Amino acid sequence: MSRVYVGNLPFDATEVELREVFSRMGFVRKIWIAKRPPGFAFIHYQRPLDALDAVEFLDGTKICGLKARVELCEDMEQIKKTTGRRRESTSSNSDEDRRPRKKSTKKPQRGRKRASFKSPF
Repeated sequence: MSRVYVGNLPFDATEVELREVFSRMGFVRKIWIAKRPPGFAFIHYQRPLDALDAVEFLDGTKICGLKARVELCEDMEQIKKTTGRRRESTSSNSDEDRRPRKKSTKKPQRGRKRASFKSPF
C-alpha cells in the first residue's frame, strides 16, 4: 500500500471530494483528512504505480478550489523496486554520498550571561 500526501487543501475539504479526484488514478483504500491543523490529507492507494501516477498528474492542479501539493510519502527507491518504473530524483540521498557529521570543538556554554543592573536607589 502506498501513501500520497496532499497539501494546501481548504479547511472544508471532504472525503467524498478527495475520493472523486484521486480515484481516477487507481483504487483508493483509505483517505485520512487532518482536522487539527486542517489543510492536508493522506491518500492510501492499493498499488504503488497508482500513487506515482497521482503525484505525476495531480501535483499543482486545483483540488477543492485550491492549487494542491501532491507528494509521495514512501521512499522513492522502494517504489521503483516495487513497480519497475524508473524516475529521476532531484536530490542525491544515497548513503555513499553522505559524510559523517563532525563534532564541534567548542565547549558548550553553561547558562546565560546577564547584563548587570544597578538600582537607582
